[in-house]
Amino acid sequence: MTQSTTWAPDWQCQLLEKVRAIGYHSVTEFLSAHPAEPYVTMARKLGNTAAVQLLRVQRLEIEDEAGFRRAAMDCMARELVTHLPKGWGVPTEIPEVPKDSMWTHLAAHGPLKTNEIEDRIAFQTAGVYASWMSLLREDDSTSIEPLADAVWTALKNLSPPTGWLPNRPSDPIIMRAFEIGWPTKP
Repeated sequence: MTQSTTWAPDWQCQLLEKVRAIGYHSVTEFLSAHPAEPYVTMARKLGNTAAVQLLRVQRLEIEDEAGFRRAAMDCMARELVTHLPKGWGVPTEIPEVPKDSMWTHLAAHGPLKTNEIEDRIAFQTAGVYASWMSLLREDDSTSIEPLADAVWTALKNLSPPTGWLPNRPSDPIIMRAFEIGWPTKP
């Protein structure tokens, strides 16, 4: 394969060539072999690939509504791991900011207070939802929103235990949230 840029006109073909060169027939198969790993991590494994390219081709490979639901479950698992690296309900640390930086007002200022911890957790969790929803809607109309909103509400109502992170899209908590919010058709 020749050297290319990430967004060359034939990037989809190049991506499929990379995936096939390491023994997979499709992006979906490649992603399935690495469940719940963030898209960014998967893109790095391929080199010279943008994370969103994996998702775009994953979506193109969807053959039916059931496939779209499975891809949404896969995407949710990956986004949870991406945005909540320490798990559900566990805040990540606020990075230190150099004292001479113009961003010192964002610096950690000692241990977080209870309300600051709750705010940080809420912010991180909202980040999962926003990212997941934007990835699902990328090429779709707003028809996916009611289903995705119902899944998200179900997930929050299931109250995952503190520190929970899925290690696969078929995680019992993700599966239950989808059963409630996006049930399969009989």
